[in-house]
Amino acid sequence: MEQSNRIIRLKETTNPYGGGEMVSEQTFLNNLSQRHPELGSEWFTEGVEVESLLPGGQWQKGKLLISLSFVQESPAPANSPAAPNPNTSTIK
Repeated sequence: MEQSNRIIRLKETTNPYGGGEMVSEQTFLNNLSQRHPELGSEWFTEGVEVESLLPGGQWQKGKLLISLSFVQESPAPANSPAAPNPNTSTIK
């Protein structure tokens, strides 16, 4: 499981936890998990077993995992410190 030290700040209008607080991505996922205990921690850690069907396809067994992805609006300047892949990061 990949860990991220990225800090996020949500706009007040999109933050389900109130004003524009800043939190780490992992804290955000932990808060989401705690606020929805009906999902159980496995949804956020190892995933839950499901079957998936695409139109015209066959059922496939796998796992469904809730994760958080950051998609950068524009590439970081070449001289700025960036993550190994500055355009996206995903933590689980």
